Amino acid sequence: MCQIFVCSLWGATALLLSVGCGPGQESDSSSPEQEVRRQNGHLLTGRGLLFLQQGRPTRALTVFKEAQQLIPEAPEPYFNMVLAYSRLGRHAEAIEAFELARALGPANATQFFALGLSLRAQDRDQEAAGEFRKAIDLAPERADFHYALGEVLRSISDFPGAISAFEVAIRLDSSHVEAHFYRSDLLARTQRLDEAEAGYRRTLALSPERTATYLGLGRLLSKQRRFAEAIDILQQAIAINPRGSNVYYFLSQAQRQAGNEQEAESALAVFQHLHTAEQHLEQGDMYAVRGKWELAIVAWSQAIAVDSALVDAYIRVGEARLRQGDLEAALPVLKMGLAVTPQNLVLRCLLGEAYLVADNPTAAVQTFAEALRQKPTSLRALYGLGRTDLKAGNLPGAVAWFQRRLDIDPDDVESHYHLGLAYVRQRLYAKALTCFQQSVAIDPSHVRAHYALGRLHVEQAADAKARAAFATVLKLEPYHAKAREEMALLDDGVI
Repeated sequence: MCQIFVCSLWGATALLLSVGCGPGQESDSSSPEQEVRRQNGHLLTGRGLLFLQQGRPTRALTVFKEAQQLIPEAPEPYFNMVLAYSRLGRHAEAIEAFELARALGPANATQFFALGLSLRAQDRDQEAAGEFRKAIDLAPERADFHYALGEVLRSISDFPGAISAFEVAIRLDSSHVEAHFYRSDLLARTQRLDEAEAGYRRTLALSPERTATYLGLGRLLSKQRRFAEAIDILQQAIAINPRGSNVYYFLSQAQRQAGNEQEAESALAVFQHLHTAEQHLEQGDMYAVRGKWELAIVAWSQAIAVDSALVDAYIRVGEARLRQGDLEAALPVLKMGLAVTPQNLVLRCLLGEAYLVADNPTAAVQTFAEALRQKPTSLRALYGLGRTDLKAGNLPGAVAWFQRRLDIDPDDVESHYHLGLAYVRQRLYAKALTCFQQSVAIDPSHVRAHYALGRLHVEQAADAKARAAFATVLKLEPYHAKAREEMALLDDGVI
């Protein structure tokens, strides 16, 4: 009997359901070789679902593709590729995989849900709503399915339908903060003000740090001319997030309507200050999307000039300067940003990476170590320390850092690859081989890992394997000079 493996995309448990064989699976008349192939294909599908359950969609996707090669007549690998692609944000590929799977067999609720998410990411909202409804028909007890339907109906202005969907989500999961919030927002828009107020207050009880809820409630109270209450609520929002520009704008309106002109002007001035900086930041982002990096840096620098505490602007300028290889410009802006926001891990790790590029391993280690003290599980800091020790020749240290990184995130391709390099330099070739194989198993297009495999096979006189590895490199990158040179040497019998 064949098996279909069903996994909730966001659930914690994979369910294995025994069912009859799917389309095209004629097990009674198959040859022993075909039966073994099918069994191996389904075993791989199960392994891929375990990877999904562990939060490893990249690794899962690779395994599902291997399963699909073994059992191309079965829908399960394709359907589960939909889950992996959706989790990875590769929505066009998720939709394509679903179409292939649909021709082979019926989908389950989770797969319809994943397809809906991908359609929504492609701005195909009407189609997404249809897929969410199919998921709900099969699994009406899933609050997240009803919430997703509410979101998409809200986006196409079907407010009554969205409110109804959010209410079902809340009935199934009374702690669903997002459903409470968006239901309240829509109730306010449709002038059901008393229900909206009760909903906002329930949302605040569930999530008292959510500033958007304070803003919604403050605007609602202002609309009811309850200005003193609105001012109090909006000031609570500012206490939680002093940099929320919209809150200052609505606070200024409430203060003015309450007759507090001086307080209104003060709040409006803060709004204008923050909003101007945000506009410069957004302008820089638009330049960056178009590849106009110098103009982007100018705009981001203007944002910093207006608002010296705007951490995102420091990050963007620092990253852009590092991209350009301009360390003299990158280092000062990263240090300045850290002086303003010393607890920002992104800035600290960026500074460590700048020191690494600048061949200052001592400063890099100090910076990454401080990031790790702030957050002992910082993946970026662990990787940075591994790279720094590898570059400095501290190979046991590099191995330890990369292994710690992989203990947390087993599918980090670059950590596997650089761990392999550390083992090569220690002449631990069997371990290095495993690392490079892991790299290409996770990312079959990783050119450097394929090349490293080729070099290891050359060292071990495994010419056929070396030739295959270099051929893969040249398939992925036809102008890879070193791989082409290695192939020529193998052809000439020199190595």
